[in-house]
Amino acid sequence: MDEVQLRFPLITGSVVGQPNTGPILVEKARVGKSIALDLAKLGDTSDRLAAPLLPQFEQAGLSVQPRSARFARLGTFAYRPTGESLGGGALRDEAGKGLVLAYFDAPCRVTGTLRIGPVEASHDLTITHRGFHWLTVDEIGKDRYSVRNRPPPGSVTFVIILPEPADRRT
Repeated sequence: MDEVQLRFPLITGSVVGQPNTGPILVEKARVGKSIALDLAKLGDTSDRLAAPLLPQFEQAGLSVQPRSARFARLGTFAYRPTGESLGGGALRDEAGKGLVLAYFDAPCRVTGTLRIGPVEASHDLTITHRGFHWLTVDEIGKDRYSVRNRPPPGSVTFVIILPEPADRRT
């Protein structure tokens, strides 16, 4: 497998969860080679589609101030050139830490602990300006995560997370 198709949908009104838009960008890439993403173009589309915090995430423990702030996280998925899904994707910094790229339409604060089933994700984000922001998601315990701001990374790697083969599942 030399060529893959990277699809970037949005998760609007949250920095976690499943995409609720189609891909806003599709890039052909060669395994092991670099690509550049046009964040200005992505920003225009993200601004149009961003949404305030979704009610189910507010009920699950998150807060955004001001409440009118709209945001969207960039989703990451990988496909074969034929369109067959390879699995989810993840962004990693040069040290291998997980990254999230999220768009915010205004300065805001995102705080609280999101609880979904056994998973808890503590958020403490300070957004200082409109545009894209890099976030890090650190595992701090079993099913416990911390979502924080981080400076722009020196380089970003798109990692394809292949599904576990059926014969290895228990």
